[in-house]
Amino acid sequence: MILKTYSRIFTDNLDGTLDVLKKMVGREPDFRVPFQDMEVITIGDFCILAGPADSIKPFLGAVGPVIVDDLAQTQAALEKAGAEIVAPITKVPTGWNIFSRNPDGVTIEWVQWRPDIWERVKNVSNNT
Repeated sequence: MILKTYSRIFTDNLDGTLDVLKKMVGREPDFRVPFQDMEVITIGDFCILAGPADSIKPFLGAVGPVIVDDLAQTQAALEKAGAEIVAPITKVPTGWNIFSRNPDGVTIEWVQWRPDIWERVKNVSNNT
C-alpha cells in the first residue's frame, strides 16, 4: 500500500530552497539525513536532495520517492505489472528502497521507511 508520495526537489542551495519551503509549508523539516555526499530533507510533501550536481545527477530521471508499507510486496506487484526492477532492495538511512522502470520507461523510487521515521512523519502530517 502506498502511504505517501513526494515531489522531489534537487538543489545545490539548500538554505535558499529550505527557507522558501519552511515559509510555504509553515513548519520545520520532518527529517534531515545524510546520504552519500548529499542531504535528504522532507518537509510537507517535498523531498529535497541537496548536494553537488554530480551527486544529484543519478536521481534526476526518477519519480518519487513513493513511500510504501511493504517493499517486498511492492516489488512483487511491480514485477507482476510488468515493471523491471533496475536497482534491488537497498538499505538507506531512512529504511530501504528500490528503483523500478515501468514498460513506458518511467523510473520510480519506492521506499519503505523505518518504523520510527514513518511514525514521526505520520504524526507531523496529522497535526497540520
